[in-house]
Amino acid sequence: MESKINLLLVDDAGEDAGIFAYALDTLPYQEPPVELHHEWSVDAACDFLKKAAIDDLPDAIVVDSFLRGPNGEQLLECIDCNPRLTSVPIVVLSGAQVPEGAGINPRIKVHYTKPVRIAELRSIVKEIVATARKTANERNAEHV
Repeated sequence: MESKINLLLVDDAGEDAGIFAYALDTLPYQEPPVELHHEWSVDAACDFLKKAAIDDLPDAIVVDSFLRGPNGEQLLECIDCNPRLTSVPIVVLSGAQVPEGAGINPRIKVHYTKPVRIAELRSIVKEIVATARKTANERNAEHV
């Protein structure tokens, strides 16, 4: 049996984190199960990533692009400094679209604009889970 899929959500808006968790919870049953860990700030997320056991490391990191305080660039530095996280995809959820031609860090797998409708968010969360599942399967294959 496969181990759980871990998602790390870094979002300082409790409502947005709650809606994300609701969208995840309302997806059809996932096997292996998907576990969501939420941190409110970049500092807290970096602290979590430094201390996490190997089985608790995220298979995808979802970050709000408009965090208060230290920004996503600091989170990327924290991730890049941890060799256990080199293959972990980073997904950005933003309240605004990225301007055409804006410089996006190559570590960012995909950039989504936060949708208004729950059905749209559920579709995005489903894609994020699929990406995380692929990362988890690759990590598990390396340890066989």
